[in-house]
Amino acid sequence: MLHYIENNRQLLGNRPQCFLAGDYNLLNMMYENGELKIIDFERFTIGDPWDEFNCIVWSAIASPHFATGHINGYSWYLRGLK
Repeated sequence: MLHYIENNRQLLGNRPQCFLAGDYNLLNMMYENGELKIIDFERFTIGDPWDEFNCIVWSAIASPHFATGHINGYSWYLRGLK
């Protein structure tokens, strides 16, 4: 595995960077007064947009619609960076 990573590390060189909430999932959302609010930004950072998918398996189990929107939203965002 280390050999594979070392031989492909150059693929990470020019990855786009963006704001990451760090823990973007259903448990960190509130619906209040007709508005969706995102909470819990204590793990925010700047990094590769794909890092935001670390909770996607849990999100897909809890809500396939949320997981689909998460993927579609980042796909749209990434197309705009090119």
